[in-house]
Amino acid sequence: MEDVNSIATSISTINLNDANPSTETGTTASHPDSNLKAAKPNKKEKDTTKKMSKTKQKEVQRKEAARNGFSRYFSALYPLDGRWDRLLIGLEGPVRYCCVINKYADTEDIVGRLAVIEKEMRMIEWLKGISCVVVDDDEPSLATAKNVKPFPSPVMDLKNIKTHYLMDAASVLATDGLDIQAGDIVLDMCAAPGGKSFCMLQRLGPQGRLYANEMSNDRRTRLRKVLKEYIPSTILDTCVTITGFDGTKKESFPPNTYPKVLCDAPCSSERHVLHDEAELLQWSPSRTKNSAKRQRLLLAHALRTALDDGGRVVYATCSISRYENDMVVEKVLKRSPYNVHVATHDREWPIGEPTTYGWIVLPDTVGRWGPLFFCVLEKRGRKDGVSGDGLDFDDD
Repeated sequence: MEDVNSIATSISTINLNDANPSTETGTTASHPDSNLKAAKPNKKEKDTTKKMSKTKQKEVQRKEAARNGFSRYFSALYPLDGRWDRLLIGLEGPVRYCCVINKYADTEDIVGRLAVIEKEMRMIEWLKGISCVVVDDDEPSLATAKNVKPFPSPVMDLKNIKTHYLMDAASVLATDGLDIQAGDIVLDMCAAPGGKSFCMLQRLGPQGRLYANEMSNDRRTRLRKVLKEYIPSTILDTCVTITGFDGTKKESFPPNTYPKVLCDAPCSSERHVLHDEAELLQWSPSRTKNSAKRQRLLLAHALRTALDDGGRVVYATCSISRYENDMVVEKVLKRSPYNVHVATHDREWPIGEPTTYGWIVLPDTVGRWGPLFFCVLEKRGRKDGVSGDGLDFDDD
């Protein structure tokens, strides 16, 4: 291989020869117009250039202002020990994925597809009842686009089922909060795109029942596609019901019905905002407040439809805002007519950190997973002398 300096020298020589082509006699050829002066840009061209420069400058300023406003807002929510600076780096860094191995896919096809990373793969031991592997390093300081190793993309096996699903391990962990056992009945209130439904079906088995709900037509189409690609038709036809109800409406789900409910609420998704220039330019503090209004209704309906005696609800978001996380839980519990036990802290979680009511996994910590917040709630009957359903909220 040629030395870099040699290559650079060769390019330089070529450029010089091209710039000064020689005649057969060795003299330098003159361009016919070599004696003419370069045309000066006219006033119109100058004005156009200046206008373009100003437009570009304003665009840069808008981007900087948007990012600075975003950063100021969240630095106030994470004020201690430079936490926001570290978290911002983690949020802007590459997303980390784990590989959830599909237990319904053919083993030989799975092994063959993942053979190229076999030596680097290691199992995530703290995820029980489901097989997940990782290949890259846990340390946040090593998270760069250059050294994050991708997984092979999933492929169809001989049974026309995809071999594996790529997702954030924190999202898999949130489904652990439901303590799903084979044969359980579960409602997934906001199921698209389908990753958490897929994980729950890995645990439910053929005797279980999953009601996967998604109000958005487009997202519900994607949900159907994911489940069709990953779950055998024998399971899909007998164990899964896909619906399109609005989870904020009382008539969507009957009260005191489901033993286990996942309310993975749509949220501000700040990591996505930071990775999408158009979204960042549109961001404002009102985004998180508007999300919280809908989230309160979703969680209140999730509690209402869970079994009164022992019904278990997991509320989850991928937001880093306490207004969409703990404060949603707090306001719902305050108005709830049910006795609700906050069960999040009844057990140890392998990654993340506690919040007032829940648990949050953030990408500036070891593992680089998240962001993902979840809270585990258990219904223990109705409060004495309290009527209503806890669905009425102020607009604050």
